[in-house]
Amino acid sequence: MNIRLLRPVDFNSKLRDRGVEKKITVQSVCRVAKNEKDVREILDEIWKNPKKAKQTIEEVIEKNQNVFEFETKICK
Repeated sequence: MNIRLLRPVDFNSKLRDRGVEKKITVQSVCRVAKNEKDVREILDEIWKNPKKAKQTIEEVIEKNQNVFEFETKICK
């Protein structure tokens, strides 16, 4: 079996190839997403519209704000 695991660095380089700014990384997407499905949807949207990547991240942060607040309350 010739299997190669993809690392976040590999995905980040593909995002750069598409014209996404350096501040947007797979790690930053994972931080703002609420689950794995959300990560896939965000990356798909960024892949389709690389010039609007920052706007997409900001919209997700706004959408998931209540999840972040809930997690903060639980962790205290």
